[in-house]
Amino acid sequence: MSETLLSIIFSGLGISFSGYCLAISALGLVQGPYCRTLNGWEYAFEGTAGRKSQTYFEQGPTRIGGTYQKLVYREYTDASFQTQKAREDHLGILGPVIKAEVGDTLKVTFYNNGPLPLSIQPHGLLYSKGNEGSYYKTPGGSIPPASSHVNPGTTFVYTWQVPRDVGPTSTDPNCLTWLYYSSVYGKKDTNSGLVGPLLVCRKGSLGKDGKQDLNSGLVGPLIVCRKNTKANIVHRVLHFMIFNENESWYLEENINTYSLEPNQVDRNDDAFNLSNQMHAINGRLFGNNQGLTFHVGDEVNFYLIGIGSEFDLHTVHFHGHSFDYTDSGLYRSDVYDLPPGVYKTVKMYTRDVGTWLFHCHVSSHIDGGMESTYTVMK
Repeated sequence: MSETLLSIIFSGLGISFSGYCLAISALGLVQGPYCRTLNGWEYAFEGTAGRKSQTYFEQGPTRIGGTYQKLVYREYTDASFQTQKAREDHLGILGPVIKAEVGDTLKVTFYNNGPLPLSIQPHGLLYSKGNEGSYYKTPGGSIPPASSHVNPGTTFVYTWQVPRDVGPTSTDPNCLTWLYYSSVYGKKDTNSGLVGPLLVCRKGSLGKDGKQDLNSGLVGPLIVCRKNTKANIVHRVLHFMIFNENESWYLEENINTYSLEPNQVDRNDDAFNLSNQMHAINGRLFGNNQGLTFHVGDEVNFYLIGIGSEFDLHTVHFHGHSFDYTDSGLYRSDVYDLPPGVYKTVKMYTRDVGTWLFHCHVSSHIDGGMESTYTVMK
């Protein structure tokens, strides 16, 4: 997969300031110092399993198959954008996790190594008009600011504030879930892969490395542990979305690159359109997610993100365990409704050893591969 990286640089620069360097990379198209050459984004790199997987993964004269060129956000160590930071496997196609505490100011240095104007638009934060990151015309026809359409080969530094009213209340988990994405042309940008998680956390709950600080006592519910042991707090982001590759910026490139007879492809054919609608969890289908192994006694914070079209009405179901979440009170369930534009932190306490299924409970989405597993070990 060849990535065109949006360079987002993250480097902690003090208690009330967080800095990030993000780079956009186009998977498969752009060569240069900010992208790596791969074979394309594979929605099921370890193979497929499912009654209807052939619909999405059979490459043929008029079918693309399960590999696509994409745009992604990636994080770098500094603003030279030479060294990409290590990533957690579970994130898949998602951009890096941006974490901040209530009261922080975030500065994100964004380098666009992609082939078209792109941006970063955060949900839940405060910003000036010049830092909004969303392209649209206002009354009077004023020109949208530079933050709304960062041109290829250029850099923009976004400045955002983290207000108290978007952070956790006294009954919430330590970190609440939000997201960021490119909003020059939101539908095409997000279907091309430009989306990432944003966590707003309780003041004083993050250590210097951005991890939850157990010693502060700010860990939410009481956890009773065996003597001389510590509760292990784990964080995992799960993004449920049908990536509609028919709406990607790279539809034509993907047809020409991966279909065997590009000139024979009928772009209006219903079967062709269906084959490009990838029912993904973090950009993976049919159980191809990584990094979802836990241990008995872990406190697992799942940050659920829903985004997409009117077809992205998901019911996220975990087998084997229930989870807690807050709404008007504290609730316990094993299913959470996740329509587009909804983000939620749910907390699971792992107790039962085994490999367990989790999936969207909409039957057509299960058939489409929106399912995976997590494992609990002793």
